[in-house]
Amino acid sequence: MAIFWGMQLVVALFVFDASEFLTTWYFRLGYYVLTATFIYQTIAYDVAHFINPKRKDAMETPVYIYIAYTIISIGMTIWVARTLQRNGRIFLVEAFGGKEEMADSVNHLLVVGYYLINCGFILLYLRFGTKPETLVEGIEYIATKLGVVLLVLGAMHFFNIFNFDRMRKKGRLSASTDIPPVIDK
Repeated sequence: MAIFWGMQLVVALFVFDASEFLTTWYFRLGYYVLTATFIYQTIAYDVAHFINPKRKDAMETPVYIYIAYTIISIGMTIWVARTLQRNGRIFLVEAFGGKEEMADSVNHLLVVGYYLINCGFILLYLRFGTKPETLVEGIEYIATKLGVVLLVLGAMHFFNIFNFDRMRKKGRLSASTDIPPVIDK
C-alpha cells in the first residue's frame, strides 16, 4: 500500500501538471488536500510496515528503501527534465533562427537523452553503498543517495544550459553573417 500511495504522490507532484486547472481557491485547496492525503497515506503505510512486530523477514527493509530511493530519484529527474524542456525551448528556437519544428525536435531529443543518462545513473548507483538494515540506516542511505543524484542532476542541468547557450550564440552568429555587406558609393 505504501508503494501505491507513493506512486500516486510521484504522479501528482512530478508527472501531472495541474496548474492550468487550479483557477479558483477551492480547486487549489482540493489539490493541496489531496497531495497532503497522498503524503500521509505513504508515510502511514510505510511506518506501519516498519514497526510491525509480526514482520518475519528483515530482508524486506532494504527492498522498500531501494524502491523509495528509485521513485524519489526518478520523480526528481522527471521534474527537472520537464522544466528544462519547457524553458529551454525559447533558447533553441532562437538558436535555430525561429524554426520551431526543428527546435522542438532537438528539445525532445535532449530530454530523451537526459532521461536515459540520469535514469541509468540512478539505477546503477543503487548498487553502491552499504545495504541498509534499519529504518534509520535507510533514511541515511536515501539522503546520501539523493544528495548525489541531486548533484548529478545539477551538473546535467548546467551542461544543458551551457549547450543551449552555445547553440544560441551559434544561431546569432550565423544569422548576422547571412546578410552580405552593402557597399555605399
